[in-house]
Amino acid sequence: MSDSAQLIVAPFPPPLGGVSVAAVNVAAVLEGQGIAVLRFSTGAGTRHEDLYARKGWRHVLRTLALFGALLCLLVRGPKVRIAHVFCVSNSAFLRDFVFLLLLRLAGKRVIVHLHSKTAGELFVRPRWAPWFGRMLSVAQHVIVLSEFHRAFFSAHIDPAKLRVMENFVFSGPFHGGAHEGDFLFVGRLSRLKGFFDLVEAVALLTRSGRHPGLRIDCLGEAENTAEMETLRDLMAAQGVARHFRLHGNVSGEPKYTFFRHARCLVFPSHFENSSVVLKEAIAARLPVIASDIDANCRILDPAGAALYCKAATPADLAATMERFLDDPASAATLMRKLERAIIFDEHYAYACMAGLFD
Repeated sequence: MSDSAQLIVAPFPPPLGGVSVAAVNVAAVLEGQGIAVLRFSTGAGTRHEDLYARKGWRHVLRTLALFGALLCLLVRGPKVRIAHVFCVSNSAFLRDFVFLLLLRLAGKRVIVHLHSKTAGELFVRPRWAPWFGRMLSVAQHVIVLSEFHRAFFSAHIDPAKLRVMENFVFSGPFHGGAHEGDFLFVGRLSRLKGFFDLVEAVALLTRSGRHPGLRIDCLGEAENTAEMETLRDLMAAQGVARHFRLHGNVSGEPKYTFFRHARCLVFPSHFENSSVVLKEAIAARLPVIASDIDANCRILDPAGAALYCKAATPADLAATMERFLDDPASAATLMRKLERAIIFDEHYAYACMAGLFD
């Protein structure tokens, strides 16, 4: 192995979101191959970091401090030959583009891990997408999340630079579950992730008194404390607080335990790129109730191990959950299908990255 380290520039936890999980997993894969890894976190390091709030002068000062810290690392830190930069396509890319320029000026080989949406963000709008492609041209390689993303971005990014690496999991710790426990929700407790829909669906589902023992284990945080208070008020108003157990962000063995013992993952999100949570459910052979958005179907359809509900439709989510509860044999059928599912694991991930290091 080379005597130099590989640098990862990413929003390492906390908070715990899809991009940060992906960065942690990439670091673990590289270290598993005997590669030294340096972590440079672009996150604020707070439990309730509001990723979507308007940025003020404190954020500007912190961004300037990050530029200085990266320069110091490049000048005084260990030798770095390759840098992985985790980027999105919202306004935060302006900051990340400065990171890319600094790394290229320092003579580093740059691999961008692009966790971008294909709609709804600044740099994928028609006016800005060509500029996005030009700015990303400073990187030697751009890793995207799926073949769908490659087809989308090839219009503005040199196709020769594009590589596909699905979000992946370390599959071993998820194995061996009995799946006889409660429902499981994993993700931000937000409207975009469908959590408010889930609260309303549970209210509909329990109103008849048929499922008094229904429980949902929830792994994740709200965007901020105000949003958490709104959620608690909603659960109280709907009379369903006792059906939800809010565990906050959970990782490591406790998280694996939830996946191994849950009865079913409920994933009613409104938008996804390439959900790592669904990859975790497949690795755990855990049945899934998911919204019918394209991103979820692309992952779950090949496995054939999901029941779908209409996105942003609490009544349909409630009906799908009730159908699952009323037909115990359906869970066994879904688990049998999962035994044949393709798992995107650490071996897959390293095979995707290995050719980029030469």
